[in-house]
Amino acid sequence: MEESAIKPLHYQKPCLRQLRIARERRKKKALMVMATGLGKTITVALDVKKWLSGNQKSRILYLCHQNDILSQAREKFEAIVGTNLDYGYYHGSAKESHAQILFASFQTMRGHLKQFRRDEFEYIIVDESHHTHAETYLPIVRYFRPKFLLGVTATPDRADLQDIREIFGKEVFSLNLPEALAKEYLTPVDYRLITDELLELSKIKNSYKLTLQELNKRLFIPRRDNEIVRIIYEKIAHIKNPRIMIFCSSIKHAERFCKHIPGAIPIHSLLLKREQRSRLKAFREGFMSMAVTVDKFNEGIDIPEINVVVFLRSTQSSTIFHQQLGRGLRKIKDKKSVLVLDFVANCERIKMIHDLVEDVRKIQKRRRGKVRLPICHPRNKVTIRGLNFIFTEKAMNILDIFKRLERKRGGYTRSSLLEYLQGLADDLDRSPTVKDVNQLCEVGKGWSSKTIIDVFGSFTQAKKEAGLATYRKPNLDKKEAIRQLKNLTKKLGRSPTYSDITRASRLSRCPSPAICEKLFGSTNQALMAANIPLVRIRHHSRPEIIGEIKRLARELRKVPEARDVKEASKLNANLPTTSTLSRLFGSFNNALKKAGLPINRHRKSEQVTA
Repeated sequence: MEESAIKPLHYQKPCLRQLRIARERRKKKALMVMATGLGKTITVALDVKKWLSGNQKSRILYLCHQNDILSQAREKFEAIVGTNLDYGYYHGSAKESHAQILFASFQTMRGHLKQFRRDEFEYIIVDESHHTHAETYLPIVRYFRPKFLLGVTATPDRADLQDIREIFGKEVFSLNLPEALAKEYLTPVDYRLITDELLELSKIKNSYKLTLQELNKRLFIPRRDNEIVRIIYEKIAHIKNPRIMIFCSSIKHAERFCKHIPGAIPIHSLLLKREQRSRLKAFREGFMSMAVTVDKFNEGIDIPEINVVVFLRSTQSSTIFHQQLGRGLRKIKDKKSVLVLDFVANCERIKMIHDLVEDVRKIQKRRRGKVRLPICHPRNKVTIRGLNFIFTEKAMNILDIFKRLERKRGGYTRSSLLEYLQGLADDLDRSPTVKDVNQLCEVGKGWSSKTIIDVFGSFTQAKKEAGLATYRKPNLDKKEAIRQLKNLTKKLGRSPTYSDITRASRLSRCPSPAICEKLFGSTNQALMAANIPLVRIRHHSRPEIIGEIKRLARELRKVPEARDVKEASKLNANLPTTSTLSRLFGSFNNALKKAGLPINRHRKSEQVTA
């Protein structure tokens, strides 16, 4: 895509204007909120292009927690800002620290801060900035002293009530999901609640006296996977070329569900990185029409071709719900609508959807006279141009019961408490204690341990239901840390990644990255102390390397040049750099010969058939 081909959309222009005004008023930081699907990264790249027009030698730092997001961001920056600048990565697979525009992961940057001056970067972007309060992220943001710091997120409000506005200031621009839907900036939505299996409330005695957990258990009848598959095929029969994203409740569920659908591919965090990228590429390019996932598409991954979203999980987080729904909402040519099939699993989910509809309805009401008003059918249907939600009478009756229970509890729900504990665990990088909870409650953030115990019976039970460790081993020393890391490696059957260690630490199965840093200096140092090979310095076999060169040639549809291999090796742990190829095979061209490819010296690369 040529640089001149990308211009700001009409709703991106006021955002760019507000960022310019903030700097004119000598503000050094700003928060930009833009719903998933509206082009946050493109907007940021356009602003960086404007910044560089007056500060040509400025260094730019783009921070995020996922390498896939960094890769997508770089592609968009190169298309908009231009390819004549020096771009680089700074993560587990690459350390191109001298690049003018550097795309860095928080996890890697945290262990290498001292290699950079505090004023090294004039403009810093923190993507998915709602994570900034986490112990992994906050020290990095506080270390640097840029001329301008920009926080970017679709979902600024956190379950643990910690406010990112304390870091970035109040939003200079905000366009959230309800407003974007109301103003028709996103793909029209046809939302179907699959509620035909719900029991009638009249069949449940004393439903108003039940707890929310008891009500959910009695109302919602789990469906068999093959029955869900039948309904999906029935509902998508009218859609030409369906591209379906299915969200499951667990990795085990995703793997099992795929067995019922020929051609469906599971994509989740337990797969090797290269396998995740390969499957994502196959889905994105249309070789696979159905992707089944759990945790890989909540943030950042851009697949605008998705036109069907299926919820088989009922997330307890409205933030995650909005993020997952947003996967299918980006507008592209010939995409007329997105079908959402929601197999409702609890009362909270019905409330979550109803709240979204009400927010859209309120915005439409405020815009009276500017757009067509919603056509509201009593109790069960909301039809707005580009937005269609249908609530059955059963769902509306359940919503009435839920609201009564919510008022009885003082505004919180079981799911909101679990979400709060999970968010707190993310920030602490460990399972929270009673003391942690009460300290936050004392300063007006979150709920007390008494409230949590009243709902779940005990603090331990609440942590169990939140999937968190129920105890902490005191005074963990180096010897015990090494033993636990070795056990984790044995269980995984491979070297653990940063994410593996973080997840295991929440279950007290190994030290957290923060503890590794405290004991050994960094997570990588801890792995080396345990004699565990690092993923990024793994040894490659010659057959494996030759296979990767052939795969790269098929992807590029030509004989790879040295620059192609250099670029690909940054993203593929199994493809070494050109210098390593020269060392192993004698020269880069010898490596091509071993892969059965013609050498490309002194001429253009030859075309390679797939």
